[in-house]
Amino acid sequence: MYRKTYIEVNTQNLKNNISKIIENYQGYKYYIGVVKGNVYGHGYESIKHLLESGINYLATSTLEEAISIRELYRDIPIMCLQPIHIEDID
Repeated sequence: MYRKTYIEVNTQNLKNNISKIIENYQGYKYYIGVVKGNVYGHGYESIKHLLESGINYLATSTLEEAISIRELYRDIPIMCLQPIHIEDID
């Protein structure tokens, strides 16, 4: 079934929400943005808004997603939520 859907993300609200989380939980070392599923369908380019807001760690579902993100964002740590086979570590 095809559905005509539309979503608009207010990046300023996103940034404000992340800032409030960081402000309320200042003792944490990592603030992790879960960006699996191509950032829930919004595209890896939208990660920049998370990073600008103070997110300092990303989490993906698969190794392939982590590799795609690494090509765009070289310096951010990435955690893969699914197990990675030892032969794929390199």
